[in-house]
Amino acid sequence: MVYRIASRLFGDLTGIVAALWVAVYGYFVYYSAALMTESFYILSILWVLDNALLLIDEDRPNKPFHWVLFGVSLGVTALLRQVFLLFAPFLFAWILLTVFLRRGNTSIVQALRQPFFGLFASGLIMLAFIIPITLFNYQQFDHFVLLNTNSGYALFWGNHPVHEYRFVPIFTPDMPTYQELIPQELLHLNEAQLDSALRELGASFMRENPQRYLMLCLTRIPAYFQFGYSAQSSMLSNIVRIASLGVALPFMLFGLFKWGRGKVQARSKQWDASLLVLFAFIYTLAHIMTWALVRYRLPVDAVLLQFAAFALVGLLKPVIAKTRWAELQ
Repeated sequence: MVYRIASRLFGDLTGIVAALWVAVYGYFVYYSAALMTESFYILSILWVLDNALLLIDEDRPNKPFHWVLFGVSLGVTALLRQVFLLFAPFLFAWILLTVFLRRGNTSIVQALRQPFFGLFASGLIMLAFIIPITLFNYQQFDHFVLLNTNSGYALFWGNHPVHEYRFVPIFTPDMPTYQELIPQELLHLNEAQLDSALRELGASFMRENPQRYLMLCLTRIPAYFQFGYSAQSSMLSNIVRIASLGVALPFMLFGLFKWGRGKVQARSKQWDASLLVLFAFIYTLAHIMTWALVRYRLPVDAVLLQFAAFALVGLLKPVIAKTRWAELQ
């Protein structure tokens, strides 16, 4: 999937390099065993992005099946991780904006008619995946739960005053346990009710002290993008971290800089690549505002590695020009 997206945006050679980089990326290797669903989730996100890019491809007329497939990919991804739903409205808006910008002499109504109804159908298909789970949750808890019950817990623990003004990704031994922070008067609630109550408490922490909340958001940034050595981590964790993001981050940033400077060969592909940037930004912002751990960043890594490959191929261009790989650029 990485090859399909990167080769469409940046060329075949970049697609090959991006696919190889993802295949040996230390975090992906580690978490494919430590958290087995993470690989499927990352793949489903790439599937959504690939389908979205195909939907706005001017060289390929859209058919009803393409919108159905897009809806299926959205539904599968939402089931794997509820947080993806935060990105869905921005994705829909990006598709409509792209069609609007490329309408040419076509009227706005005529240009947007098909994508509007296509997105409506895709949204209904996504809901068809979600609603059975929501109904099952209501039957179990007699309480509304969209897909899972972790958002309230994350908002509560991620913004609890125990952090003071600096976010602590994993509570240290000198801090209370996560369970101890839950008010005693709420412990009689079931899982769904407790999730809602903790969400309200987490939101109240944010409202009561916005300055502290802002500092927590700022200090979540280094926790989210941690790439260097840490004395609190094991040797294996440090090696995986440095060999993964520690190596890739400079290339990611340079690739984003090249994209921002308009160095992508085709103007249409320059815009298409903005979808990857939009996803990386919205997904990162969602976690910085709530709860940040390294593993939550992995879908962003899968997207930004394509920019890293774009940068690497550009740096090696003089060498590649002398080889048979030059024809793939």
